Amino acid sequence: MSILDEIAGYAKLRVEENKKSCSLDELKKRCEYIEKSGELAFEKALGKKELSYILECKKASPSKGI
Repeated sequence: MSILDEIAGYAKLRVEENKKSCSLDELKKRCEYIEKSGELAFEKALGKKELSYILECKKASPSKGI
């Protein structure tokens, strides 16, 4: 098992735990709030002094042929 497989495994566990602690309706409400408030605007994230992450979720991976 590679280190990336291990990290992915932990990430999957965290996602499953988060699904248990937050309903879909609550998640939708949070997303609506963030969208309206601009709380997670890209420019705002770049202006922060502390460590920030900019992530991308893909439905498929062209490099894997999916």
